[in-house]
Amino acid sequence: MDTPATRACGDEDYDGFVARAVRAMLRSMGIVGGELEEAMSMDTVTVAFRRSLDEMKRKERRHGIRQGREQGIVAILRQQATRKFGPEAADEVSRVLAAGTEPAHADRLAAAIVDCETAKDFLARVRSTR
Repeated sequence: MDTPATRACGDEDYDGFVARAVRAMLRSMGIVGGELEEAMSMDTVTVAFRRSLDEMKRKERRHGIRQGREQGIVAILRQQATRKFGPEAADEVSRVLAAGTEPAHADRLAAAIVDCETAKDFLARVRSTR
């Protein structure tokens, strides 16, 4: 639950608030004693599960964004190499970047596209950056 009140307090405060609210709600429903403690334990498990699920979703989202960014870089470099030097150069760019797109590596390839005048020079530089 993301509200101004929950953002204002830290995790510990929020957890305590939720626990007190759940306990009060259960008591108002006539749940007391062992049933109350069991219900509170179930709520703790549910909260922990939801948090771990949310964290997993955030990690997957970050991974997807990073993967999409890398695919975009490869596509742009391949397109530029094709336009300037032809399909053989583009294939070589794809092979070089297939193992992963490190920013420094992609920067060197982008600079090579701009700096090199011939496909031969470009391919020599690409092959030396592996």
